[in-house]
Amino acid sequence: MLLLLSNYCAADSKAQITQVRYNHYFSFEPTDKLPYYPALLNMALQLTQAEYGPYELIPIKLDTTQGRSLKLLEQNKYIDVHWSVSNLQRERTLTAIYVPIQKGLMGYRISLIRKGEQARFSHITSIDDLKGFRLGQGFSWPDSAILKANQLMVVHANAENLHSMLQKQRIDLFPRSFTQAWREVNSFENLAVESSFVISYLSPMYFFVNKQQQVLARRLEEGLIEGLKNGQFDQLFYTHRAPAQTFIDRQLSSRTHIKLVNPQLSARSLALRNNPLFWAVQPTQQHK
Repeated sequence: MLLLLSNYCAADSKAQITQVRYNHYFSFEPTDKLPYYPALLNMALQLTQAEYGPYELIPIKLDTTQGRSLKLLEQNKYIDVHWSVSNLQRERTLTAIYVPIQKGLMGYRISLIRKGEQARFSHITSIDDLKGFRLGQGFSWPDSAILKANQLMVVHANAENLHSMLQKQRIDLFPRSFTQAWREVNSFENLAVESSFVISYLSPMYFFVNKQQQVLARRLEEGLIEGLKNGQFDQLFYTHRAPAQTFIDRQLSSRTHIKLVNPQLSARSLALRNNPLFWAVQPTQQHK
């Protein structure tokens, strides 16, 4: 009887562990530490253990596109959470955790170009000046719809091929976020960071969960906000993902800003502009 009771208690205790599966394929970062997005998930889950109980963060390797990963999440298959730039369709079919996990820097696009071609771009001061150039984008990236809505020329390809396409002159610019441009250019000898302008629009990146996972959604939101308040979020962000704030400020102040309209913003996302806790660079009313 005691053995049966012991086994029952052990099974019941194990059942209380929240298992959170994520696609490890989208965590590829050359580091021995836990990559940024799983580290942020771990922080949020850890900070909410007292209220929600123990958890297990489980990497699942699915070699799929971003769009396919989100579809699997919608179908409640294989993964429980995924991270992505938001758009209206993703917020309709999934539950967004409305805490921007890139602190808004996904909406400040610094372009990669070929070395020696800076003079081609130094005159750019408006959207019209950009319209003659081919901008590279990955399939299913929400940024593609934003660029197209602003009448810019977009060339699509698999994400892993875009740097090569730039090198081979199949595209002219490859817009990257502040958290990507300088890290990536070091891996390509004949590419450079364009130095005169930044394309900017409000583009929050969120964790998403299946609509049936409302407890997990609340837990992640509470944990992320607690991390913002106690400084753990920013410590992870500036250690794993972003350059120093002084570098960000200096780069933005020295560049011409090409502001685009994002027609894929929900009212909920737009309202986040008013919370300074969420942003590395405070959005203005012109960011919409």
